[in-house]
Amino acid sequence: MKKQIKPLRKTRRAFSIIELMGVLALIGILAGISALAIPKILNDARVGSTKQSMKVVAGAISLYQTQNKGNVPPTGQINVLLPLVQSPSDLEDAWGQQFLYYAPSVVNGVNVDWLLVSFGPNRIDDAGGADDIYWYPGAQD
Repeated sequence: MKKQIKPLRKTRRAFSIIELMGVLALIGILAGISALAIPKILNDARVGSTKQSMKVVAGAISLYQTQNKGNVPPTGQINVLLPLVQSPSDLEDAWGQQFLYYAPSVVNGVNVDWLLVSFGPNRIDDAGGADDIYWYPGAQD
């Protein structure tokens, strides 16, 4: 008697609906976490960029002082630094607002030769609080 040979059945493995739903849920959770984290990361990058621009302006003020017998530009006259920076955008924060410049000024009860101010992400003067960014001689990161 001859045995019939049955062809091997090819099994095709696929995702079950439960597995697929689990993967989609995981992707959704990761997307939600990313959506919450990205604005903060971008804001932190802009704050860092603004501080870097302030360092550039501080260097330009020092150069101006050297060229002008120790005098700093008068209050509000930040545009006199244009020849000393690479581009006009160096005098702006990361939100496109020109730095405010005061000379002389007082910071935390201490007299300083000059002060640069950015109102930060909210673009509102918070009187030194919240997200305002200040830079002056001796300021640290």
